[in-house]
Amino acid sequence: MIWAAISLIGESIYTTLKNAIDQVSEFKPDVLIEFRNSYTNLASRSYANVYRSSDVPINFGLNRWQAALVRLLAPDRAAHLDPALWHPSDTDENVAVQLINCLVSVPMVSIQLDEYPKSHLDLIRYWIGFYNEHRDTIIHGDFRPVLGLGYIPLIACVGSLETIISLYEDVPVAPQPNKSKLWILNASTRPYVELEGADWSGTWDMTARDKFGKVVSQQQIRLPVAQLSVEVGGSLELKPC
Repeated sequence: MIWAAISLIGESIYTTLKNAIDQVSEFKPDVLIEFRNSYTNLASRSYANVYRSSDVPINFGLNRWQAALVRLLAPDRAAHLDPALWHPSDTDENVAVQLINCLVSVPMVSIQLDEYPKSHLDLIRYWIGFYNEHRDTIIHGDFRPVLGLGYIPLIACVGSLETIISLYEDVPVAPQPNKSKLWILNASTRPYVELEGADWSGTWDMTARDKFGKVVSQQQIRLPVAQLSVEVGGSLELKPC
């Protein structure tokens, strides 16, 4: 009797959802239907086309973990994080790190823009602009997160023309050898990135940018090397020669 009752409740919930969605879709075929992380499962794929992380205010790591797992489990659905927020007195460096975390998937920001300093708004403009410019790689490229025990220290998005590596912990970067453009976004705690892998070699044009996207240096380098300097919240762009 208990199992029969549970089955009846479940069927009633899904019938109600389907009826509601069908009626809304008649008026707006491209309607967005969002499910939160806590009730994301295989059954919900028939109803939701957007998944979102659960509420994790200011917890960068857990937010990133949830969104990445949703992308792995439902690669044909849009996924976005719990909207990013921070205190108006937070440092530009921390804000940049938070925004690089947002690039795991569809970025969202939830702050009172008129109450925050201009530097924070400049950071939002740059990193949301970076996402829009590289959206095809971030969203439609090959999504390759490195899975640790309860955390994700690094995520690579591999597209046809470029690879974007977002570094979130103080771990080495080991890109797969290729001849496409490479971006490394530094959201670690160190003003440099460590490189490993002897197969990743050759001559590259490297552009280092600060957290606002301004060019800091341009030089030609010969890989492999042990480290490349880049400020926390900044990025490296490498093009094969």
